[in-house]
Amino acid sequence: MLDALLATTVIPAHPVNIAPRLRLLLALAIACAVVFSEYWLPLLGYGLLAIHLWQRSAITMIAGLKRLAAVDGFIVLTVILLPFTEPGEVAFTVGGVVASHAGITLAAMILLKANIIVIVLMAQCAGLNALTLSRALAELKMPHKLVLMMQLSIRYISVMQQEFTRLRCAMKARGFCPNNSLHTWRSYGYLFGMMLVRAMDRADRIWLAMKCRGFNGRFPTEHTAALSGDDKRFIGGYLIVVAIIFHLTIVANWLAITIGVQEWL
Repeated sequence: MLDALLATTVIPAHPVNIAPRLRLLLALAIACAVVFSEYWLPLLGYGLLAIHLWQRSAITMIAGLKRLAAVDGFIVLTVILLPFTEPGEVAFTVGGVVASHAGITLAAMILLKANIIVIVLMAQCAGLNALTLSRALAELKMPHKLVLMMQLSIRYISVMQQEFTRLRCAMKARGFCPNNSLHTWRSYGYLFGMMLVRAMDRADRIWLAMKCRGFNGRFPTEHTAALSGDDKRFIGGYLIVVAIIFHLTIVANWLAITIGVQEWL
């Protein structure tokens, strides 16, 4: 997931040399506005804004669609039952189970909101390495322990993945062939148990090494640089656009009351 958000090997057509903390702040503002939107009209505006940010990022269309497909595979599993659990007018019936129009609308809205937020985060985090991202979170005054956990997690997830790969290779070298048997499940239990033991042992050794180097609970960071004129114009302009789109809710509410087309808004 972190690789999907951060890693990129493509040079953007329109380079965006903006302070990382402002890019994260814009992503947070758009995400909050999307979550609180209740009508389709503002969501359409945020969708167009997300596509615009995607276009300006270093992520190609194919790479972005692959990442969206991976996220949507999880989201669909969480909303697939909403049409059958939400009360309302009957849309269709499957095996005696009734699906409602309200449930279908709610599921579609959740799916759309999730995709908009993922696109915005993907576009704004593209090109940032783990250190830059954690430093930007610290500059936004996020809780120090949360930032520290993120820094260590990003650093050592790949290490634990390598450890897992070594253990799996050792199992294969000993003739392990997985199947649906008690021996297979017992072997996987031993595998994850050994992963836990090795993780705890490595954590102790890392902590001692950090203490030997004078670690006092905080990684040394540079002073926060002042915002440039481009930074101020970037965050100011996009926040104005977000506010304008957010106020489309008022327009949608007025249309729903006066014209009676709420289901389309």
